[in-house]
Amino acid sequence: MSYGFLRIAAVLSLSIAMPGWAAEQENAAAVAPVVADDVANRVRYVPEIVKEEIREEVKRQLKAEVVEEVKAQAMKEGWGVPAGLPEWMRQIKWSGDVRLRGDSEMYSDGNLPCTYIDFNNLSCRNVTVDRSRLRLRGRLGIEAQPAPNITTGLRLSTGSTGNPVSNNITLGNYNQDIGIVLDRAYLRYTTTSKRIAVTGGRMANPFFYTDLTWDPDVDFDGVSASIWPLGASSNAHGWRPYLTAGAFPIQEVALSSDDKWLLGSQAGMEWGWGKKSLFRLGLAYYDLNNVTGKTNPIGSFENDYTAPEFYQNGNTLFDIDPTTDAFFALAAEYREVNVTASLDLGNFDPVHVILTTDYVRNIGYDKKAVDLRLFEPQDAEVDGYQVGLLVGWPELVKQGSWNTSLTYRYLEKDAVIDGFADSDFHLGGTDAKGVILSAGYGLARNTWLALRMANSNEVSKFSPEVGVDRVFVDFNTKF
Repeated sequence: MSYGFLRIAAVLSLSIAMPGWAAEQENAAAVAPVVADDVANRVRYVPEIVKEEIREEVKRQLKAEVVEEVKAQAMKEGWGVPAGLPEWMRQIKWSGDVRLRGDSEMYSDGNLPCTYIDFNNLSCRNVTVDRSRLRLRGRLGIEAQPAPNITTGLRLSTGSTGNPVSNNITLGNYNQDIGIVLDRAYLRYTTTSKRIAVTGGRMANPFFYTDLTWDPDVDFDGVSASIWPLGASSNAHGWRPYLTAGAFPIQEVALSSDDKWLLGSQAGMEWGWGKKSLFRLGLAYYDLNNVTGKTNPIGSFENDYTAPEFYQNGNTLFDIDPTTDAFFALAAEYREVNVTASLDLGNFDPVHVILTTDYVRNIGYDKKAVDLRLFEPQDAEVDGYQVGLLVGWPELVKQGSWNTSLTYRYLEKDAVIDGFADSDFHLGGTDAKGVILSAGYGLARNTWLALRMANSNEVSKFSPEVGVDRVFVDFNTKF
């Protein structure tokens, strides 16, 4: 039997009668027996015991479901919030999440010591001794709307200013205080039609992407604009084209006009149909300006700024100070063409089947120029691709929700900038291929447990052989 009309009537009655949050819950429970009796009395020629079962079932559903609807409506409409507060204060939204992670790195017995160099401090990277860590990530964000078309937001996070690809903190530092950074601060203007949005400051990645090209923790500095000619709603059926473009400073250099910039653009479309099914396609172009190293004149350090302030592993490097101390910078240019697509089949909602594919190629790689910088020929390794399949709930926000996924990744050395690539796969960065298997389960509302395992090796035949198995056990909660 469907009790949809009863729930609607109950919600309408409660909305009129109740001024606040607490009263909503009490009255919802009180209304349930009355409605249940009414339903049972309308059912004729049925034994009294069956009528009693109907009463109990209606009361159970109303107490559980109606109260949840009332809570959602109360939060949306701001019941209980003093009417004297300014409108913008009543529209402040808080969000946050905490993740406790067990992180294990298990290296192949065939790995040789000191085959991978950490060029940030010219030391050998560990590729032989297994390592296990307990790590923590916490984030707290606030978003406000001081005017109808203006949105502003701030977010605090664990982490450090020297690592753009991770907000993780490794626990076990003699109980010293955990560092907190401001990792987002932005302003956004949206037209009344909701078809154009312009954002400036430090913002979330504005492009449709996967972790083949960008680590999920990377935030962008700069200005971006998005246009949806037919509207921005992703819930409506039909197709919606969009265009996103932005200019993002990577490094400002005080004594040079060769500041490092990322100029990005993406054209794409979304197609929604049926029961929450969605197809997405994006074609992006990322032009990274002035990131290639320049050799220092003899006895000078004037080109030291051309070395990247952060890198992980994989990109081709060369010594820009060969006559004195070793100092390494990127040997290639990076102009990346990226095609990303996802097919989300929601026929069995809330269970979905999601297929994601991604391909990237660095068309800025000039083999002759790179060979001259290295003083020896090298293969152009500039392609990357990834294929993934997820089955289950897209988000683990309810108790009992689940999902599992399988992904294969192949990312050559100079396909993308390694400093902004995924930090969890292999040793972080590029020059990596392998399989990622994950599974998750919702323990409670907005709380879930996830297991992810990755087996990876190097791609390039010129790179040292390094095999890595990484296992992540994540306990997550968000609000």
